[in-house]
Amino acid sequence: MTKLESIYKIFPQESDAIKFLEQEIWNNVPKCPYCNTSFYSPIKNQLRYHCNKCNSNFSVTVRTLFHKSKVDLRKWFYVIEILSLGEHKTIREFGEEINVTKDTAARMIKAIKQTFLTDNDFITTILNKIHNG
Repeated sequence: MTKLESIYKIFPQESDAIKFLEQEIWNNVPKCPYCNTSFYSPIKNQLRYHCNKCNSNFSVTVRTLFHKSKVDLRKWFYVIEILSLGEHKTIREFGEEINVTKDTAARMIKAIKQTFLTDNDFITTILNKIHNG
């Protein structure tokens, strides 16, 4: 089983990865990243919320390295895993493996490396979940 397949086993759907982040970041109580309130309404059929105080829509990925990314979180987790292991791959190889352009792969790698430096605890939490299921 490849590393990507093992991540897909832990998180069968992208929604499982989102729920994992909601548990880790919010302790399952969504909090608006813009006004810091927990006065929200879930948005139907989405894993997003509407803040009833500041009138913003948000998800758990706001103000994280995943913010505004359209790439499946499981692919992000895979790249985090490979980079943490120190495996050498080119940007093109990453792009081909996860089916994104080289430019997208480069942006992902840059964001992950920056987060390794600024919020290593967040990365460690993700890696612990990948390693321990």
